[in-house]
Amino acid sequence: MNEQRQEQDNANKALQLATFYQNYIHAFSTAIITAVAKCYQLPCVLSTPDKVLVLDGEQSFNQEFSGIFAMLAEHNITGFKASNASYQHINEAISLVKIDWRFYDQANNLFSEFSAIYHLSYQQEAYRIINVISHDMCQLADLAHELTLIPRANDTNNSANDTNNKETDK
Repeated sequence: MNEQRQEQDNANKALQLATFYQNYIHAFSTAIITAVAKCYQLPCVLSTPDKVLVLDGEQSFNQEFSGIFAMLAEHNITGFKASNASYQHINEAISLVKIDWRFYDQANNLFSEFSAIYHLSYQQEAYRIINVISHDMCQLADLAHELTLIPRANDTNNSANDTNNKETDK
């Protein structure tokens, strides 16, 4: 009985993670900072091969994501793909999610590709990102469980992986 309940809890958390990332992908695709901010817990850490940032408040968060969205607009990025998503629960309150990202310009040329590992907190029945580490795709292995990402029906400038966890066409 206890094992069956644990399986159901894991299935519910997997569905919550998929829904969370559906909302995150939608928020990112609209470039609305307040929508993206709802997916993060502050303070949070963003780490790339070039820099590590601690965003300790709304002002630093807004400034960093304004810069990210301005850079994407400057390079005419019109779409992206999120694929090969996987997850692993560390404990009841912390989970990891890995996603491969590819960003494309208006001519559908690949602009950037990388993998990101997200550390998420789970509090009050909700996930929030507390840490993101981005690296070259070849540096990160998949986590324990597949995470199926399904874009919202009205998302036209991005795509997510299909139910077989393979990259889909733009």
